[in-house]
This record gives sequence, structure tokens and C-alpha cells, in this order.
Amino acid sequence: MRINHFLIFIFLITGFGCSVGTKLSIEANSLKYPISQSPSVFLRDGELANENEYEYVTDFSYDFKKWGNSTLNIQSDVDISNQLNEIIEENNGDAIVNLEVSMRNTSANSIMLFVKSIALMGSMISAAVTVSEPTLESSAFTGGFIATYLFTPANIDVQISGTVIRFVDRAQIIE
Repeated sequence: MRINHFLIFIFLITGFGCSVGTKLSIEANSLKYPISQSPSVFLRDGELANENEYEYVTDFSYDFKKWGNSTLNIQSDVDISNQLNEIIEENNGDAIVNLEVSMRNTSANSIMLFVKSIALMGSMISAAVTVSEPTLESSAFTGGFIATYLFTPANIDVQISGTVIRFVDRAQIIE
């Protein structure tokens, strides 16, 4: 009877993280310049500037990788304000339009999924052995497998891209 309860416990644990990936929140809380995900951007007076009111300066793109853990639902926050402010200043721009943020799992997560699957199977098998014949060694193996399952890392690739613009009438710049 003890084996059934323990196996149910193991199956409940596994239900909380059946994939490998990480959670990420992209923020831009301290921007000095206007940023838009569309081709239009708001001016100082609250009016919307369209493409005929600015000139394109340059397109940009940069990438970074963020590590986390999918089983424990650890969420990471990344503020990209400084990078976007620097890109605008380096290019003598006034704003960014067409901002895109894309995220994708990496191939390393496939390896981590394999490791996590082995740890899951190992924890179930060693848990059954531990319950039927409890020893210090079998308990250590079970604990090791469960810890490996819970703490398997995961990562995500993030790409930020957009277009730096300069207003034709520079008096419209938001300060």
C-alpha cells in the first residue's frame, strides 16, 4: 500500500513540469524615448506620427540568452530600457518603431528534456525500491533523481529588433 501512495506522489510531482523551457518577462520601464511596435509613434502633444513625419535612420537587432527552470516555475524579468536608449543615442535617433521581441527554445533544451525524462524514470523506479526495501543508498538515489528532475535548467533565446527613426520636425521630440 505504501508503494501506491508514493508512486501517486511521484506522478503528481511530474505533472507540474512535463516540458523543458523557461519563463521570461521582457520589460522596458525606464525609456527616455518613445518606442512603438507599429510604424506609428506618439508625439509630445499626444498626436500620432505616421511614416511621413519621420525618416528611417537604421534597423537594429540584438540577441541574448536567458537561463531558468521550468519545473519550479521561476520567472525571470529582463528590462531592455538601457539597451534601447543606447541604440537610439548611438544612432542620433528620436524613437524606435516596428519593435519586435521574439523568443525561442534552444536545442540545448532537447538535451535537458532527455535528462529530465531519465531523472523522472529513475525517481519512479528508485522510489519503488526505496519503499519496498528502505536503505540509505536507495533513499539517496531517489532524492538525487528527484532533485535532478526538479532542478534541470532550461534556456531561451531572445531577439530584439526594430528601426531607429528621426522626426522630420525635431520640435516634436518627446523629452
